[in-house]
Amino acid sequence: MLKPEARLKVTLLGGFHAQLEPGRALVLPTKKAQALLAYLTLPAGQAHPREKLATLLWGDMADAQARGNLRHALSRIRKALPRTARSGMILDGPSVALDPSVVDVDVARFERLVADGRPEALEQIAGLYRGDLLAGLTLAERPFEEWLTSERERLHELAIQALGRLLTHQQQGGGAEPAVQTGLRLLALDPLQEPVHRAVMRLYARLGRREAALRQYQLCVDALKRELSTPPEAETTQLYQEILRSRATRPDRAEVSGPASGAVAPAPIAGRRSTGSTALPEAPPQTNLPAPTSELIGRATALAEVTELLGVHRLVTLIGAGGIGKTRLALEVARELGPSFADGVWVAELAPLSDPRLVPVTVAVALGLTLPAGAESPERVASALAAKRLLLVLDNCEHVIEAAARMAEALRRANPHARVLATSREPLRAPGEYIYQVLSLEVPAEGTEDREDLLEAAAVKLFVARARAVELPFPPDAHTVAITGAICRRLDGIPLAIELAAARTATLGLEELAARLDDRFRLLTGGHRTALPRHQTLRATLDWSYELLPAIERTVLHRLAIFAGGFTLAAASRVATTAALDAPAVVDSVTNLAAKSLVVVEIGGAATRYRLLETTRAYALEKLTASGELDQVA
Repeated sequence: MLKPEARLKVTLLGGFHAQLEPGRALVLPTKKAQALLAYLTLPAGQAHPREKLATLLWGDMADAQARGNLRHALSRIRKALPRTARSGMILDGPSVALDPSVVDVDVARFERLVADGRPEALEQIAGLYRGDLLAGLTLAERPFEEWLTSERERLHELAIQALGRLLTHQQQGGGAEPAVQTGLRLLALDPLQEPVHRAVMRLYARLGRREAALRQYQLCVDALKRELSTPPEAETTQLYQEILRSRATRPDRAEVSGPASGAVAPAPIAGRRSTGSTALPEAPPQTNLPAPTSELIGRATALAEVTELLGVHRLVTLIGAGGIGKTRLALEVARELGPSFADGVWVAELAPLSDPRLVPVTVAVALGLTLPAGAESPERVASALAAKRLLLVLDNCEHVIEAAARMAEALRRANPHARVLATSREPLRAPGEYIYQVLSLEVPAEGTEDREDLLEAAAVKLFVARARAVELPFPPDAHTVAITGAICRRLDGIPLAIELAAARTATLGLEELAARLDDRFRLLTGGHRTALPRHQTLRATLDWSYELLPAIERTVLHRLAIFAGGFTLAAASRVATTAALDAPAVVDSVTNLAAKSLVVVEIGGAATRYRLLETTRAYALEKLTASGELDQVA
């Protein structure tokens, strides 16, 4: 038996972590070993038949091989434990169990607190539920994934119900500020709970923070529009109008309860909380980064380079075409740098915003700042962070570019210890900005026939991984790999396009998919339902960039589509210049389109050349045809 001071502590909510108290980490080298240990703890003490465990984790293998892999994984777990701890694993003939007296699992504590139901128990849940069960851990085996999905949904729903009960109790008890934090935590788990949005609006109004209440309404509108394409309910709109009228007759007062101006309040997305001046235990890591849902493929060099750049530069902007993977890379960099920032790494998601004035508000909410009503300017938000050692990710800046630049500059001026990592389709053009171009994934060179060379290309690796993630058969024979390489070349190595294409093979097959790529915008749809709308189809991704262009740049982009290969500025001027559009304006437009990641610049040789990615060219050619100008330009 383990000594009491050496109990095994397992954290599963928000990701896998295990340690032997009082602090020795338990390192398990494979995801299968982590998954096996996690399964044995839910609940600890339950005997699991070896046959069931083998099927759960190695169901696609022959029985003998699956049982052998199970023995190997159990052996790895036992070897990771100190000798005195190994008796905690009960290997009893045909079954396996963990001694419940020697393991402390956060899920078990979470469920006990939910069952308790008292307010003091419910308050602890907000800090204990750090995220989805085993966030970031995915396996290809369907039995395990089905079990994991079911358990994740069950625990997620329990957290929502428990926090809902806590919110009701806090509202009835008059604790407006703690209730606001609980409401925001609830909305971080489920942003579509319109009654909770209304509750937070009323609580803000009760605190005299009517500007915050009005902003909460805007966040509600944005969430409903983004996820459901529906307007808010009449009750929500009526509440908004009532608060708006009350603001006209009674200006907001400075907050008198809760933290003083500039203080850092709980960050609801990360699950931090406070009751007055008493800090509750089990504070989660200082971050609101979402857990990764898949492996980052083909970005090892970029990850190392951007990580190094942030050690030198206080503002780094990742720029690149839509769907190129800027956000995914930025989040991975932030995770990598997490231990380097004492006050955490945080992401402010700007894509849902329709009003640039909400940029500093979004940053404040992401970091859990509580400021006096009406004081959420970039400068005030930056001032509140002046002493913090943190990394802030400003994600998707292009449609609120000036406001994002002002926020980054304000933080740079106020805090020499802070770092900002921005993602955008064009540079922020803020002082001190270092621009890092995120390129397409490597594709196989034209004419490559060697199977191993084809499989080494990052774009092909991504296609294969995504195809297998949705359990599509992918025989790695030379013919299959060659077709995959050709598809990846046609899609310019753009990760979003490759992921959409890989998912499409479930219904079309590889050869049919390759044959239909001329109609790629109709073909490549059906992205993740939880993704932003512009990342659910290939056309929507390009629409987002196109709609941000001024009319002159749209016209020039259309006309550049006639170039099947590259072009020079002189050639661009010849095809795009008209009576209403002179050559200097065309040159400026090409330069701007390059800055906005819609034109690729190729420096080398006698003259700089430019080109459109094939996907961008196909889109621009559609626009040129629709404009009726194709015959005039061609």
